[in-house]
Amino acid sequence: MDTEVVRTFLEIVNSGNFIRAERLNVGQTTVSARIHLLEEQLGRPLFVRNKAGATLTPEGVLFLHYAPSFVQLWERARQKIAVPPGHRAMLHSAASSACGILGYSGGCFGCGGPSRTSRCARRSVCPRA
Repeated sequence: MDTEVVRTFLEIVNSGNFIRAERLNVGQTTVSARIHLLEEQLGRPLFVRNKAGATLTPEGVLFLHYAPSFVQLWERARQKIAVPPGHRAMLHSAASSACGILGYSGGCFGCGGPSRTSRCARRSVCPRA
């Protein structure tokens, strides 16, 4: 299943109709085609369409419970696979730079575990990653 199709589903749920889902930078025809494909793959209609917008069918409500997890799982897998062999994913942010400047050397912000470096804990590799 294509994650863009699921993202489109979630955008329609958030916006309430197919036209406002164009925030995905695709036309209304593409939005409709994606939802049609998703409904074919699941074998059930997910939306009731009318001039006022789109509302979820009972099957759409059920799929809504799984859709965010599906997208999140895909993103986690994609990120994990993109990390070169022999390396671990690193978390770095402006806050971590500030911690390094201030000399913070406490535990890992991401997981609460011990820091592996004397520099900012966010710059270290999370021991539980």
